[in-house]
Amino acid sequence: MSLGLTWAGFDILYAVDLEEQAIEIHKLNHPSAKHTCTDIHAVKPDQVRESLRLKKGELALVAGGPPCQGFSTYGQRNPEDERNFLFKRFVDFIEEFQPRFFVMENVIGILSMEAGLFFEAVLTHFKEIGYTCRVMVLNAANFGTPQLRRRVMVVGSRENERVAFPAPEFGTGRAPRDNSEQFSLFEDTPTIYTQEAFNRACESPTLPPVLTVRDAISDLPERVFPPSQNNEAMPYPKNGRLSGYQTFMRNVSDLLWNHSAKRHLARRTIRTAVMRQGEYGKNNHCKVEADGVPDEVMEMVAVGKLDERMLHGARNIDKKAEAALLKRLRVGGLSKQEVEEYIAAKGFANKYRRLAWDEPSHTLVAHMARDCSDFIHPEWNRPVSVREAARLQSFPDSYKLTGSQFRQLRFIGNALPPLLGKAVGEVLARC
Repeated sequence: MSLGLTWAGFDILYAVDLEEQAIEIHKLNHPSAKHTCTDIHAVKPDQVRESLRLKKGELALVAGGPPCQGFSTYGQRNPEDERNFLFKRFVDFIEEFQPRFFVMENVIGILSMEAGLFFEAVLTHFKEIGYTCRVMVLNAANFGTPQLRRRVMVVGSRENERVAFPAPEFGTGRAPRDNSEQFSLFEDTPTIYTQEAFNRACESPTLPPVLTVRDAISDLPERVFPPSQNNEAMPYPKNGRLSGYQTFMRNVSDLLWNHSAKRHLARRTIRTAVMRQGEYGKNNHCKVEADGVPDEVMEMVAVGKLDERMLHGARNIDKKAEAALLKRLRVGGLSKQEVEEYIAAKGFANKYRRLAWDEPSHTLVAHMARDCSDFIHPEWNRPVSVREAARLQSFPDSYKLTGSQFRQLRFIGNALPPLLGKAVGEVLARC
């Protein structure tokens, strides 16, 4: 959100977050802002305002994303999750600063929690402190992010201004794309005031089609660093023509940072090798039953780079199965039937998913930090790297990441795509 608002012309004055990693990364990329790393219950908004030497009503914007885990349809949707009520601390900041606008971002699931009654209560809190709200359901793909990511943006106005929707810059078409075209975001945009009109605009045949995984990461190399070398850099490969988005992502970067990927156990590597672009792992068993194990997979088994170091940190049940497979591979002559048995994923097969070159990515999630099995590279038998995930979330290569690979992937999965933040920020900047 902060990066997108910076692109839209805002100055970031202050940031608060409980996660040390999020604050550390924010400091690196927004060094002029003041930062607080603590539970927001311990932060007194009046003291923050006084430290920034701001009068009430002087601030342009308060922006934030109260935790969404209790609302997300990816989780257990627990109405009693105490994080659901942290939006009240967000309300406290707005009431104290009385900014001209606020933006609150959250997952789509917040709209349906408790049959919509929870969200109605949220809007009532804003109304009680004098703000009118416009609720926008936006997809980051319509604003240049190569990922299908729908989010709710609640935009509040102190002066009862009728804030417009940002006009979509990319449509839902799938027409062939000329990769030499420039990546540009239109400045002259039509005015859209309803969700229905926005949805219709996204279907316009005059808009360029949404960006794809190919547009985003096809210039990045197959070779990746292991997790232990996550914060090292390598030269960019000498590619041919870059897509407009890739040029935009590289910008001022002269080295490729954070191009590290999780290591997969041998069984997972073989499973993903069976998968085609855009497929789920749940189809693997049927394919193997019908066609056997592909020859290229058997060849990989025979001469593959299967590394016992990948067992470090694995669950005991995985260590046992993996050790048996590695031992059997050393003997050689593994049959196709044996390969089928070793790579059987049983009830967890559906978590495997390979990205498709010519489609946007599906929604990135914080769980990537633990398991990237549902974000397999379209071409290579590995998960996407940290930098590839950042590209899919529209973070430029110059955006600095720090800490472990686990924390960086979690940070990226939790983030609002900067280009979506920019789109909303530009609407407010025009106001």
